[in-house]
Amino acid sequence: MIRLSSLPEDEALARCTGGLYCPAQQTEALIHFVSRRAMDIDGLGERWLISFFEHGLIKTVADIYQLHNHADEMVTFEKLGEKSVQNIINAIEASKHTTLARFIYALGIRGVGEGTAQNFAQQFGDLDSLMAASIETLIKTPDVGEITAELTYEFFRAPHNIEVITALRAAGVHWDKVEQVASEGLPLDGQTWVITGALDSMARDEAKAKLQALGAKVSGSISAKTTALLAGDKAGSKLTKAEKLGIKIVGEEEFLALVEG
Repeated sequence: MIRLSSLPEDEALARCTGGLYCPAQQTEALIHFVSRRAMDIDGLGERWLISFFEHGLIKTVADIYQLHNHADEMVTFEKLGEKSVQNIINAIEASKHTTLARFIYALGIRGVGEGTAQNFAQQFGDLDSLMAASIETLIKTPDVGEITAELTYEFFRAPHNIEVITALRAAGVHWDKVEQVASEGLPLDGQTWVITGALDSMARDEAKAKLQALGAKVSGSISAKTTALLAGDKAGSKLTKAEKLGIKIVGEEEFLALVEG
């Protein structure tokens, strides 16, 4: 059974046997879930998560949203006074309103980084559609190969994971409706772009959004299917690979002319 975890892509997939949870995977899942790029729960750091886990206050990420019921006990922890406890509880409450992409990323599905989570959100529009998708349907998502599709499919078929997701939604975790971009007829429809390096005029996430608004699919890796590489400063290995494959290299000035033209 695949657990909620955040193991690196190049590690073997750890699995649990039997009906018991794997403590090591659970603490990894908790740490990943609250991180800045995931649910961004400020003040609930690794130290407190592990401590709360060891004391039985939390076992899964869904239990984080029940910590307000343990406020009196939390205050007794060393160096964690009433004000700190209240700040943590407030941060947990604030995190309930998130984005679908952040939520997907926070689940810690093997092979699903921020970019893939964003692509899943855009491709499916809602969590239920993603959870119900077949491997064949998942592969149609930009930057998703067979392995990631299989891992995602298995993740959403594991009863424990479904229980945790259901509990998170029941606790009030929610997101605004995803506005899906219809790419048909747009200037970059059918094209796949990759962004690398630092841009002077905007963050890479903003550049990605501008490309998607023009109908392009934005991938995280270079392949023979890549149409163009947007290369900023210190582009590195992706630029080298793109040059070897004969892929079009687009500088920031040309990119700005394209998106603003």
